[in-house]
Amino acid sequence: IMGLRSNRGLATYFYTLLREFHPAVSMVGGFGSDEMYEDLLDLGSPDVFFCISYASAFYASRVIEASRFLHEQEVPQVLLTDKLDNPVVPLARSVLHVPCPKDHFSLAPAMSVLDSLLAEIGRKAPGRSKTKLRKLWKAVTESEIAVRSENQGERKENPVP
Repeated sequence: IMGLRSNRGLATYFYTLLREFHPAVSMVGGFGSDEMYEDLLDLGSPDVFFCISYASAFYASRVIEASRFLHEQEVPQVLLTDKLDNPVVPLARSVLHVPCPKDHFSLAPAMSVLDSLLAEIGRKAPGRSKTKLRKLWKAVTESEIAVRSENQGERKENPVP
């Protein structure tokens, strides 16, 4: 997954939640886009590059560079964008075209699409996710990283069904 500048939050959100279903997910340029080739070189044809280039007057050149590099390596790509004139469109195998509101800046439409993708992925792989979430809930509560809100009453069990 890669998203830079105003798209970094979307990429981080998608990465964090997608890892609940697929632990092998990685975030390209997570330590800075100048380090992206270390991440890109780990990808091959069985992988998919999910690129977010959304709601900006300018396109992040490092995202285009990464997409071109992976296109040459024949790594399939999915692009989430609001404009079909995005230079990554011809390089992507699939394009999620999600128009941005015209009167104000908002990432909400893109976030809705990412939420829908996560819901569908979760629906298709519920076992792994529920098992991991149960273990995670136990670990963070036992180590007191997270505590239940006092508004929850006497319910002490794991909130993951």
